[in-house]
Amino acid sequence: MIRGVQRENILRVLLANQSGTLSQYRLAKEVGCDYHYLLEFLSKLKKKGFIEIKKEMSGGKTGRIQNKIFIIKYVELLKYWTSIHK
Repeated sequence: MIRGVQRENILRVLLANQSGTLSQYRLAKEVGCDYHYLLEFLSKLKKKGFIEIKKEMSGGKTGRIQNKIFIIKYVELLKYWTSIHK
């Protein structure tokens, strides 16, 4: 049951932030789910062609590389979310 709620929360936050500004870590933090579960679910979304994950340099002094999430098929992802939403 918890996984279903987390899955819907991941999709909800992704759909609300389609600009590509969310990193995988930030998404896990906003949703409040386990990072490893998030990676597993994002992998499934990527295989379905809904999203793309790109490595980008973060701003600021640290210059870290972050994996940013970009929605490729917004309408299809929205339909997927509504199909699993109860």
